[in-house]
Amino acid sequence: MRTIFLTLFLLILSGCWAPSPDKAKNKAQVVESMIEALGKQHPETPGLNAQELLAMLDEKSSLILVDVRTPHELKVSKIPGAHSKESYGQLTTQSNQIIVVYDTFGYRAIEWIQKQKEEGVKNLLYLQGGVIAWAHANGSFVDQDNKITPKVHVLNEAWALLPDNYEAISE
Repeated sequence: MRTIFLTLFLLILSGCWAPSPDKAKNKAQVVESMIEALGKQHPETPGLNAQELLAMLDEKSSLILVDVRTPHELKVSKIPGAHSKESYGQLTTQSNQIIVVYDTFGYRAIEWIQKQKEEGVKNLLYLQGGVIAWAHANGSFVDQDNKITPKVHVLNEAWALLPDNYEAISE
């Protein structure tokens, strides 16, 4: 139901802006509006934005990245160093480690975090805007062979809100 709501919300928002020669700016505006709306729906789940995550990674902070997308989505690409939700269970985390969870946009990450909190896991944050926001922050992606790739899996064409230097895959 919420996926349908977010898709409809995206379609409505995308119709609010007049066509512009600067498509990337319009895409970024839609992404920011959607991030704000999702944050208002789930104020109890703390998140961080892509710029904050980039800074933490540059500082070599003690954090774990967990990608909660499907194995099919992960075959296309992931953020370098991220673990799948399946392999996360095998990781040993210390209480001082921050766990940053992401998906395509944030909804599945929030759901996964809520389940983990019920099991007593702490220090969980979600990446606001997921891989879409990560692309807008010029974050890099690697494929299943750990090679840099411009490809990013998105739900469908309506979610292809990536900057022009990334390729949306929705198959």
